[in-house]
Amino acid sequence: MSSMSLNATFTPDTSEDHKRYLLIDDDQLMSRVTARILKRLGSCSIDMVSDGQEALEALDVNGDYDVIICDLNMPNMDGLQLFRHLAERNVTAPLLLISGEHERILRTSGELARSHGLNTLGFLSKPVDGPSLTRLLDNASNVVPLQLRSGLSELSSDEVMHGIASGRVLPYYQPKIDTVTGRIRGAEALARWRTDDNRILSPAAFVDVAERSGQEERLLSAMLDTIVQDLAIWGDDAQLGTIAVNVPVSCCCKTDLPELLKSKLDRSGINPGRIMIEVTETGVIEDIASALETLTRLRIAGFGIAIDDFGTGQSSLKRLQDIPFTELKIDRAFVSGAVHDDTKRAILEMAIELGDKLGIEVIAEGVERIEDWELVKSLGCDLVQGFLFARPMPGGKLAAWADGWSSRAAMG
Repeated sequence: MSSMSLNATFTPDTSEDHKRYLLIDDDQLMSRVTARILKRLGSCSIDMVSDGQEALEALDVNGDYDVIICDLNMPNMDGLQLFRHLAERNVTAPLLLISGEHERILRTSGELARSHGLNTLGFLSKPVDGPSLTRLLDNASNVVPLQLRSGLSELSSDEVMHGIASGRVLPYYQPKIDTVTGRIRGAEALARWRTDDNRILSPAAFVDVAERSGQEERLLSAMLDTIVQDLAIWGDDAQLGTIAVNVPVSCCCKTDLPELLKSKLDRSGINPGRIMIEVTETGVIEDIASALETLTRLRIAGFGIAIDDFGTGQSSLKRLQDIPFTELKIDRAFVSGAVHDDTKRAILEMAIELGDKLGIEVIAEGVERIEDWELVKSLGCDLVQGFLFARPMPGGKLAAWADGWSSRAAMG
């Protein structure tokens, strides 16, 4: 391998704050400028290579990195070709793109990296400056690896089937915050999986498997059972508000879904208004008539209906016209970094204004920094959700978190 390392001998620091970077760029001057900025940010080791092939060799020798910084236009194997190889190797390191190409090319390249399942931090135009690089690297600690188990990214269909039956599925709750009062207004229940050794896996390990193997309804039922139990424990705690749960599009086409949900709530005396049904906007509704019947009956029964990941699908306006949504959730792709991206900001403004004109609440997902919060608040967004306020947590911790948060909000 013909890489040039800033460390004559690669001896990784074992301290928690030490970072390992792989810098891929055929422009040696720009590489050294970027490396100097990285060195000023804290303890780190930096491997510098000049193209995608050398990057793969570095990964073979040194294993995964904390962050990979990659140029696009390089000889032999360019950045776009490298994405495919990184995906095939299940590389989990957050990827930051840099290039002298037009910003739209950078943006499209970022979408290509995401389509390969890579954890993409964002992109920067050359020459890289310290503040912009620092801003994107700050997000690296919030990136959740897509590959969750050594050598295996997903559970098998049999593991999912038996795990659902044995109570492996559990909700983790991420609070939703009111932008006007600063108080908690509810939470989203996100599916997690508890392994035999008590590790917690994200949805990437099991949700797609459940849907491909026809177990999505059993997965939803298991989630709802625990959510209802938690709601019963919390009682009439008004500050916990509504609990949102993601419902696969295929389940929305099942006309007996309202009866399933109502029967679970009736047994515990839970008001349907405590549940928000989130329908992902990227899903394809094959049976429109059944979906409209199901969602409308759920709305009549008192459930809230949210369109999730708004802006990432292909029929947003048509769905908003046809389905009685009560909440619009703006995808994090248009929230995170919108302060520095005119295109994202324009889409964000449009979505908030649309929700306001339709008389439905708008929630911004992926609020991770103070600047994100200040922007969505200034634009009139109703609710926010993101790492700036809290990471998803077990039901047993949510009430205590809410009490502490409310105390801080009351003090301003």
